[in-house]
Amino acid sequence: MLNNISPFRPRSLCWLLLLTQVILIGAYATPAAKAVVDHDILKRQGHRTLYRKFPETYLGRVEKGRYLLGFLSQGSEEAQKHNGGVSVSSPYQDYSDLERWGWSQSASRYPFDSNLFGDAPIEPNFYGNWAVFKDPVLPVVKTDNIAFSSLNDMPFQESRGGPLVEPSNAIYENIINPTYGAIIYDSNWSPQHMVTDRNKGNIPHLNALSDIVFFQWLQACQLDKVDPKKLKVAYRLTIITRSTWDTIDLALKNANHELAPGWENRKVFTMKEDEGAAILGTSHGAGIAWLLIQHKHALGTKTIAEVAVWKDVGSPFYCLRFTIKDA
Repeated sequence: MLNNISPFRPRSLCWLLLLTQVILIGAYATPAAKAVVDHDILKRQGHRTLYRKFPETYLGRVEKGRYLLGFLSQGSEEAQKHNGGVSVSSPYQDYSDLERWGWSQSASRYPFDSNLFGDAPIEPNFYGNWAVFKDPVLPVVKTDNIAFSSLNDMPFQESRGGPLVEPSNAIYENIINPTYGAIIYDSNWSPQHMVTDRNKGNIPHLNALSDIVFFQWLQACQLDKVDPKKLKVAYRLTIITRSTWDTIDLALKNANHELAPGWENRKVFTMKEDEGAAILGTSHGAGIAWLLIQHKHALGTKTIAEVAVWKDVGSPFYCLRFTIKDA
């Protein structure tokens, strides 16, 4: 499995492996990287829901972030009017959609030594600086964490009644904590990336990370008997995407802030600032925005208030924390 880093490997080796992946992605997989950045918008265009496209530049990401914030602040009907009369809701709202498009799910509670359902226990991949999760403003207690794995490993029909086709073997693995209203994005490899990388398999119509995370969140809330509208915070950790790095670098430079702030010296941008909007306009921010925009019925009308930027001690990779609130 790609990017499956055992927590028992030395940290230096893990960072070396991830840096190697960044170099390889930048040098050899440009089409796949672009697919990961654009797939949310492109997929929804394929479902007759049209959204604007933006330049792959810093200013383009600022504009995209502002565009997403417009949808976030609106209820479903208002957002539909803003979108030219076309619904902003995802076509995927029912669990049956997962099986229909070849997705299997597994889940495991902390300490991740047995499964709630699925085939095998799941170990999280990320190295979390747990001081981050002890922030009294937005605490996340790890003993309440549930690890989810969604794997596109079952043959599916591209059209009803059609032949079964080979799945993509994409995998979306994340930590869900309904008790504290948190989603921790862990290791996510899209169908577009996997099909391009392996030159085999097929991309299911249900392919967006935002939709799969929605089902993970909803299922975890049902397990813990928590209202899905209690979502408060989303983390993107150990970011290896070059375009997101570049956007964060420029945002920090524009704010006259050091380029490698630790957690204690983290930089927080509100969404009223261009820097915050630019980070929201990256693939890592936009995926969270689409989760909220396209699942308003279950999650309520939410917006993103701010984003915190930092790097863990000894890590070359940026981390992001998006604070979510009622619009």
